[in-house]
Amino acid sequence: MDRPLSGQASREGNRNVQYTALKAENGDVKVSLDALKGSEASYFVYNANGIDIKFFALKASDGTVRVALDSCTSCYHAKLGYRQNGETVACNNCGMSFKSTDVGHITGGCSPIPLTNSQDGKTLVVKVKDLEEGAKYF
Repeated sequence: MDRPLSGQASREGNRNVQYTALKAENGDVKVSLDALKGSEASYFVYNANGIDIKFFALKASDGTVRVALDSCTSCYHAKLGYRQNGETVACNNCGMSFKSTDVGHITGGCSPIPLTNSQDGKTLVVKVKDLEEGAKYF
């Protein structure tokens, strides 16, 4: 795995990002893989007991779909999330950047918090319990 890349912070955060609201069905939140915007990150929000839990999914440069909370263990207090810059995602608070292929694999520090999911080629599935475990970061 490569080391994080340095970058520039964006104090605007994700104010202009359009989050798609998702509802749970039988303990799962589902996203059609066809709904992902090519190699551009798609942002989602699930409301659990009044807390908006935000996450993103993107098709990495190796063709896999990567999923992570729109937060990290270091900068979550700022509530600014991540933005995509080509093949990298960058923390809006501190500017640390990560290759798209590292999303969902690198943990700790300022890397986006990986989100356990399953995929069957058509649908991305995230368990509500896994989203709710991430509520403390929002």
